[in-house]
Amino acid sequence: MTSAQKKWLAAISLLLPALSIFVYPFFTVTESQHRTGFPLRFLTHHGEGLPESRLMLLDPVYFTGHVHINLVEYFFAAGIVWITGFFLINAWNFRKVRRKERSGDPTT
Repeated sequence: MTSAQKKWLAAISLLLPALSIFVYPFFTVTESQHRTGFPLRFLTHHGEGLPESRLMLLDPVYFTGHVHINLVEYFFAAGIVWITGFFLINAWNFRKVRRKERSGDPTT
């Protein structure tokens, strides 16, 4: 795994869970509690109804009054994405190396 691949993977593994709150649906825990996030549900919304728009989660006043982020679950989610990406990238690199070795060998 190259240095550029490591940096790219670190950025993706931190960004994917953070951006998932704008795409992934809310799941109801109780009438006044809803959770979202991918691959773990790390963001909890407290309130009777869901926000009208996901962009309301960026408003500092709304965020501090209605939203709770479980950082342990967030970093576990980032770790899950990192581990998955690590194995996928290594499998891809292994496949490229094997393909290159086969193309260089004379066939009998």
